[in-house]
Formats: sequence, structure tokens, C-alpha cells
Amino acid sequence: MKARAYCPGHISCIFRVCMHEDVLRSGSRGAGIVIEEGVETSVETSSGSGLVVYLNGEITDFCVSFSVVKRMGALKGKRIVVRHVTKLPVGAGFGVSGACAIGVGMCLNEVFSLGMSMDEVGGVAHAAEVECGTGLGDVGPMLAGGVELRKKEGAPGYCVIENVDTDMCDLVCFSFGGVDTNKVIGKDGFSELNGVADDVLERLFECPDIYNFMKCSVEFSQKAGFGSERLLDVIRRLNRIEGCFASQTMLGESGFAFFRKDMNKKVLDELEGVGCVFQTKVGYRLPELL
Repeated sequence: MKARAYCPGHISCIFRVCMHEDVLRSGSRGAGIVIEEGVETSVETSSGSGLVVYLNGEITDFCVSFSVVKRMGALKGKRIVVRHVTKLPVGAGFGVSGACAIGVGMCLNEVFSLGMSMDEVGGVAHAAEVECGTGLGDVGPMLAGGVELRKKEGAPGYCVIENVDTDMCDLVCFSFGGVDTNKVIGKDGFSELNGVADDVLERLFECPDIYNFMKCSVEFSQKAGFGSERLLDVIRRLNRIEGCFASQTMLGESGFAFFRKDMNKKVLDELEGVGCVFQTKVGYRLPELL
């Protein structure tokens, strides 16, 4: 049996780490953007045993995929082959691990007729992300879409997400490479980072429009100190273009910018020489079976 699913990507712009004993209540408060570019996942089962996971055609030990399969109890008496395909750079702040986790969960739910709701599938995916240290606040927004504010942390059904209205939908994303998320969110001490996030989020939640969203995103990225000099230089240059709003993804040596279509050439000229550049839109298409 076989099933296929699509899940959008997600850019976390601001995050506050909120850990609890219950993994479903753990996560992050913050703000981010769901993007159309995402991950397609297929799951195929046959008689036998074992699990093989592919990412863009290569065998991988992608932790979240293994964790979701284990959590859903799908390995009993079956051989499972999982295939993830994406154009997004992996480990660079575009939510690939969360999208893979949701995709595996949706496919397993379909193949084994488990009857789980999307919130329940999202709960498994979120728990896998937290367990693997690959993310804290991507899964909930992926099930909501749009430009989002995460006002309460946790898995779908626990988190509270509100959308920011915007007529700006065109995005350009760029990346010099990835960051090991687990090395950051796996640390025990978050007081300084959370203090920065609390200050920025208080002002964003009081005035939740797209312009304040971008202003707060830039401020957080500067104060959090995750950006390399070459990344910050590109972001500064983009923000000098009138009407272009650029900031950093969390976490990755990557960034994004909102822009009007008539700015396309100016924006892309500033990104010449950056290793990975792609254009997408704010994502309102939610995860779905294909």
C-alpha cells in the first residue's frame, strides 16, 4: 500500500523556548511565516520488516521520520519505505524536518487506516520534533497557514496561533547553509534569549501588523546573535531597497525578504553569489494527501 502527502515549509522569525514535562505542551512562542514551497512525502508498505528513509533520493537517518513511525506503532510485521522530496535547503531554517514529520504521519494514518485527526497527526509530528531537537514551533503553524503569531506553545490542540493580515505574499529566500538546531534548542539555559524574545513579542502582540512583524523580526535576529557577518550584510543591503523587508530565518545561515513584484530584479541582483536562492509565496495551502 502507498500514500503521498504534501506539507508546506515554515520560517520561524522570532522564538521563545518554553519547555515542560509534557512534550505536547512544550514548544515555542513566537512569530513566523508558512511558505508554499514544502515537502512531498510518500510511504509504501510491504510484507517483511524494517524501515528505510530517503531524502531527495539518498538514504538518510532523518530522526523525525524514524520517530514518527515508531510513535505510530507502524513497524509491526511491515517493511516501510519513506521518501521525502524537497527543493528546500535542509537544516537551514525552512521547516523541512517538521514538514517531513507531518508528511510521514499523514501517510501512515492513511495506509494503516488509523482514523487520526490532523491535530492528532500534528501532535505526533510535534513530539518527534521536540524529541529529536529539530524544532519547537513549526508543526502548529504548518496546520494553520499564513503569517502567524504563536501566542501559546505546544502541539496542535495545545498551541494558540493567530494570523497577521497582509497583502504582501511574494518572498525570496536565500541560504548560505544550515545550523544544527539541536545544538541551540538542546541547551539548558535560555534566560538571555527568552528575555530578548519576551521584549520583542510583547511589542509585536500589541501591534500585530506586517510592518511591525518585520521590524520585530529584524530586531530579534540582531539581538539573538545567530547571524553570520555575510548573512547580516545581505540582509542590510536588501533592507536598503525601498519597500523590501528582509530578516533571518531561525535557525539557519539563511534569510528571507518580502518584496513587490516590480522589485524582483533589484532583490535578485543583491543576492547574486549567495549559494541558494529561491522564490516562493506565503503559504495558505495546508498539509494534504495527494
